[in-house]
Amino acid sequence: MKDHITLDNIAKKTGVSRATVHRALHGKPGVSPTVAAEICRLARELGYQPASPSALGRSPRTIVAAFPESVGDNRHFYSQLWLGLRSCLEELSAYHLDVREVPYGDGSEDGFPARLKGILKETGGAIDGLITGGRIFKEGFAMLHHLSASGVPVVLVTEDDPEGEYLCSIQSDGFVDGQMAAELLVSQTGPHQSILMCAGDIQLYSNRSCMLGFEQYLARMNHPRKLIKLYGYPERDHMEDRLRILLNQENSIGAFYSVNLRCSLFLARFLEKEGLAGKVRLIGSDLCPESALFLKRQTMTAVLFRDPALQARLGTKRLTDLLLHDMKPPSSSEVIRSSLILKSNLDQYL
Repeated sequence: MKDHITLDNIAKKTGVSRATVHRALHGKPGVSPTVAAEICRLARELGYQPASPSALGRSPRTIVAAFPESVGDNRHFYSQLWLGLRSCLEELSAYHLDVREVPYGDGSEDGFPARLKGILKETGGAIDGLITGGRIFKEGFAMLHHLSASGVPVVLVTEDDPEGEYLCSIQSDGFVDGQMAAELLVSQTGPHQSILMCAGDIQLYSNRSCMLGFEQYLARMNHPRKLIKLYGYPERDHMEDRLRILLNQENSIGAFYSVNLRCSLFLARFLEKEGLAGKVRLIGSDLCPESALFLKRQTMTAVLFRDPALQARLGTKRLTDLLLHDMKPPSSSEVIRSSLILKSNLDQYL
């Protein structure tokens, strides 16, 4: 049996974009006659079967993209989700897609449930797909379960919801990330030193899985390091005062680990402010211009980079492949391997 031939296959063989292939096969402007003829010839040779009429732009597909607002320290991580989404959609400009971007905040009036209710009311509930991630929590997940049960394909990125059934989820392996961080810090601290972890919000699967991986690694040791956990977020939970008190109470703290980017930046700023940069090891999560500077100054020892832009791009591709070409994802759960970034290999990621 022949493999299913897609627009991506034809684009790769002809050296043009997927959108160009689509225009050529459907007689749309913007492609030279010579290139269009070559694309059509190759499509015939490969046995390409056109997708359903809806995939050809004859009827609009309404896609909702809901990620947190990229403001404050949120801008570093969540702006990368928006970037990944938009970069994929740019390649699909030839298709008739109605994309509704729904940035949401942390409050009751602008949080995920409220914003999703608003867009569902605006569209009359007539949406063809949803891609989302970030700070969703119980009420938001209940809404996603309802949408999935009603037949709307939902893609979840950067987070997971083991109780839900979605088209697919795209995320890093937080458990492995936590174990990697623990292994590194154990190798760089003495047996009588303790480690402080900024554990973020344990309601979030991404934060919780990093914490559990870190804890499990320490538990397997014959002489595990003492672990001190600090929950919450810097701008909301008075973390600087709490951290200063902990350092006064626990003079054995020799290393920090943060499960998310927001707390990673807070810890790096704190170390420099307190004159502890280089004296206390710090492993952070994810990369942005500011964390890159902290790596260069060696305030941060290392960063575990989860590539949120790639996660969002891949999630968008999985959703649009289904809606435009009736192509199901290869798996209901896909994992993006995190990269360990040090000062020595930082330039490869900038």
